[in-house]
Amino acid sequence: MNKQIEKKKLGRPTVLTDRVKDKLESALCSGFSVSAACYFAGVGTSTFYENKSLDKEFSERMTRAEEYATFRARQVILQAIDKGDVMAAMWFMERKARFEFAPPKPM
Repeated sequence: MNKQIEKKKLGRPTVLTDRVKDKLESALCSGFSVSAACYFAGVGTSTFYENKSLDKEFSERMTRAEEYATFRARQVILQAIDKGDVMAAMWFMERKARFEFAPPKPM
């Protein structure tokens, strides 16, 4: 007879449950810093970064979440520019094309 043996994970259970991962993702999508998102989700930043370095899927999911707030902010700026907001256009160009549009720094 051939018996299959179940492998049990040894050690402490993970604190990064699906619910915790969802909280982290939600906070990061809202523009929270990593430390604030970790506080909100109830995990340490060291746990976050360790899992990000070990788990490719988790890393990609959190990176996408971190970029989402920036993406949304860019959309708002570009919508303002589309509506003719000159100040938004100037602000955008000062940051996007600094050498051409940023005011000179005082010496």
